[in-house]
Formats: sequence, structure tokens, C-alpha cells
Amino acid sequence: MLQKKIILLSCLGLALHSCGQKQLSPPQLEQYVEDASNGLNQTQHVNGIDVSVKYQPVDLIVSRELQGEPEGSISSVIDSLRNIYGRYSFFTISFSKNSKEILQPQEGFSTYSELLQTLAFRMDKEVEIITSRGDTLYPVNYYLDRSYATANASQLLFAFQSVKEAGDCKIRIKEFGLVTGTLIFSFDDDALKATPSIQLN
Repeated sequence: MLQKKIILLSCLGLALHSCGQKQLSPPQLEQYVEDASNGLNQTQHVNGIDVSVKYQPVDLIVSRELQGEPEGSISSVIDSLRNIYGRYSFFTISFSKNSKEILQPQEGFSTYSELLQTLAFRMDKEVEIITSRGDTLYPVNYYLDRSYATANASQLLFAFQSVKEAGDCKIRIKEFGLVTGTLIFSFDDDALKATPSIQLN
């Protein structure tokens, strides 16, 4: 009887492990990240500005890198790309006003130029991660998506040193001219670790 219970519990453990390792297609993972209830996507509305911070799983970064690649060549580079990008944690930060980019030429050349310079070249000094251990992580790199006032938000992609073993973390965005004050977005370690992977091969 005891042996049967052990076997049953072992099978149950395997089943739960399989569920925890659920894999999604790239569009499904995009939807998972977009769903705020999963704890990977947060928005604050301050002084007429919507500021959104969204976790970007490594597998999403890899899948975008592989777009357009011949299907037969994908399996040979997946592990390599996962190893390269897996050293980092990625977050997008979006700023919008009235459902438009905050970069608007009609605001005046001086204002537009100064904000563009800040977003394109200075945001590595304005954004940081604070871990539950009290460590401060600064962006390793970041990129401003230039959509030239055609998108509904100005979006930046940030790469930080991986926070996988850092516990809960907070992303702090300093005041840099939007009159929003310093903003804090908190991300739960369990939510980050529960993010499904993508079936890429």
C-alpha cells in the first residue's frame, strides 16, 4: 500500500512539473505578458502621462531574433541565442500622452529635441533596478524604438544584468522632465520565474 502511494505521489509530482513547464507559441506568450494579472505588465497614470513597464521574457527576444530565418536553421542557433540573451533581463518602458507618443514635433523644436536627446542617449542614467537584496542594477544597454510619431507610445527596450537570482525587484524611473516624479514598479520574483517558455524548435 505504501509503495502504491509513493508511486502515485511521484506521478503527481511529474504531472505538476509538466504543467509548470508549459510552453506557448510566440503570440500566446505575448498575450501572457500583456495580461496584467500575470504580474509582468504594469501601468501608472501620472500628470496626464501613461507609463508602462513590461517584462520581456528571453524567449520572446530570441523568437524575434529568429523571425525570417529558414526553418531548418533555427534549431542550430536557438541554444546559442538563449545562452547569449539569458545573461540579461529585458523590460520595455513606454510613455504616452492622450494615446500618442510623448515625442511630438508640434510641441516645439526645442522641447522635442531635448526630450529626444534624453530618450535616445540619457535614459541609462534615469532607470535602474533595485533588488530585494538592496543591490542597484543599471542598464547594460537600451534602445529607443523610433516610430516618428506614428505609434501610440514612445517605447524603449532595456537590458539589465539578469535578475533571475535577485528575488523581488523594483524598477525606478527618475524624474527626467515629464513632471511625473520618481516612479516605482514592483515585480514579484515568483511571477517572473513562472513565465512560460516558447516552443521554438
